Amino acid sequence: MSQLFQSTSYAGAGEHLFLSEELSDVTILVQSNSQSQWRYPAHRLVLSSQSTVFRRMLESNFSEKSTGSILIEDIKPKIIELLLGYMYRGRVSLQNWRDGLELLRAAHKYQVEPLVHFCSRFLENVISLSNVCYFYNEACLYSLTSLKEKCLKLILDAGFIVLRSKAFEILEKDSVMDVITNSDLNIDSELMVFEALLRWSPMQCCRVGLQMNEANILRELTPFLKYVCFDDMSDTDKSALPPAVLSCVKPNNRNRIAHHVPDSLLQFSRCFSFHTDQEFVECVGDALNCVSFSLDAPQYMIGLRFMVVTPECPPHMILSLVRSTAICHTMNLYSVAWKEGLQMNERKRYEAQILLRAPCRLDPKTVYKLLLTDRQQNTYCPKTKLHTKTLLVEKGRVNLSLHTESVWGVMGLIFL
Repeated sequence: MSQLFQSTSYAGAGEHLFLSEELSDVTILVQSNSQSQWRYPAHRLVLSSQSTVFRRMLESNFSEKSTGSILIEDIKPKIIELLLGYMYRGRVSLQNWRDGLELLRAAHKYQVEPLVHFCSRFLENVISLSNVCYFYNEACLYSLTSLKEKCLKLILDAGFIVLRSKAFEILEKDSVMDVITNSDLNIDSELMVFEALLRWSPMQCCRVGLQMNEANILRELTPFLKYVCFDDMSDTDKSALPPAVLSCVKPNNRNRIAHHVPDSLLQFSRCFSFHTDQEFVECVGDALNCVSFSLDAPQYMIGLRFMVVTPECPPHMILSLVRSTAICHTMNLYSVAWKEGLQMNERKRYEAQILLRAPCRLDPKTVYKLLLTDRQQNTYCPKTKLHTKTLLVEKGRVNLSLHTESVWGVMGLIFL
């Protein structure tokens, strides 16, 4: 995602002098590795007017004032060029979130406040499940309230994914406390909290310079244990805890919200889409197999789009997601919000986006069916064709395979 920020007060100034040797009176040296050093010609007046840190370097009795050079060893050359580009031209173009995150750190280090705020807004627009933990750490560190709030909401709403991710292990201690203590943490089992903390605590020992042993790991874990909803755990889950951890946990009457699919997760979802055909099947008789499908990678299904053709708002029908003979999820189509569509003789098209009551993890290379039961006379499902067979997700591609000749009523399968 590319975004352009233009400063109205400084736009265009220094365009001619940017990275130019003309009238240059200071050099920025960027040490990228032991063998290479990047050299950027610059101008004291420009640097001092845009950064209080550079001003102190160049006006006080620091070596930079006498040598006319500034050595930077902890920022990549590409990021320094973006930083200087803003200082001289009043604008910066970001192509990806990693550059945005690194530029935020550089802007904060050199106290270029307008650029800090731009980077924060940019990151707000590119938050995803794979980067939200990194963003949350930085938002807390730099007191970026809006970014912090958006990150925390996603972490809580998608807790069943975030707590299982490797990225959770990089969170700072205070950030982990924000998550664990929140009753809105959306997870399918409290055991997940323990498992996440047991993965996080050894990493925390490394960060703070402690030897990675059972005593130190337990030391890092202990402040969190009183916030775990121990009473919500089954006896089987409790028996899975290490004895040293279990001995430190006490009943606390805490509980969390029920596991569910928040509307907010739709903006982070991906959808296998289908197109309607001209053929219809009437919804009467035995259960209608609307679709049988499998995925080649594990995914969380959070909803679907479905269409029926009927004289009036769809009556009572049950749609069930089935694996083998076991029902994974059921949906009463009478209770969903239908959107009225085109008139077809005496009937109309009705389409709805249906969220599952709770996210459903689908295993790879396993066939799942959507069965429509309690069907009604004079209600039809249109035949549909798969349009999007592959989803681009943050870890690669996910492919969908159909195991039925015909698909009925299904307009989309929504995954997170």
